[in-house]
Amino acid sequence: MKDTAAARHRAAFTAMLKALGTKDFETFETFLADDVVCSWPYSPMPGFPETMAGARTIRQCFERDMGAFTPYNYSIQSICSAEDPNVVIAEYMSDSTFIPRNVRYSNKYLGIATFRDGKIVHWREYVNPLPILDVVGGDQNWSQTDGRTAAKDS
Repeated sequence: MKDTAAARHRAAFTAMLKALGTKDFETFETFLADDVVCSWPYSPMPGFPETMAGARTIRQCFERDMGAFTPYNYSIQSICSAEDPNVVIAEYMSDSTFIPRNVRYSNKYLGIATFRDGKIVHWREYVNPLPILDVVGGDQNWSQTDGRTAAKDS
């Protein structure tokens, strides 16, 4: 197989997702450009921002929020390059356990990542919020400083 930018980007996305899914946050961060922007068109939970910027900010958010789960063990169902060789589109799944309630968490995702100089500069992730709320509790809210928080009306 020819070593192309598109192939390198698919491999980088796969390696990034593996690092994130196994909670290797230091390696995960190395795949992100310093000025990366992540966006979630469908908010994973009330209060969660539609966009988040900066590799360190995103790492800290994921590290804190994924701390209540066993490793996500992502598996990629399909991955391809767009017409633009700097864009990767992937369908993937997670399989984990929410530790505080000992409840299985599984979800499906569609991720679109744009690369610049071998690093992700934009990652748009479509995730179904219903499995998240089912596992953590529908009364949960999210805040930038605390992550998942107590009931919205308490």
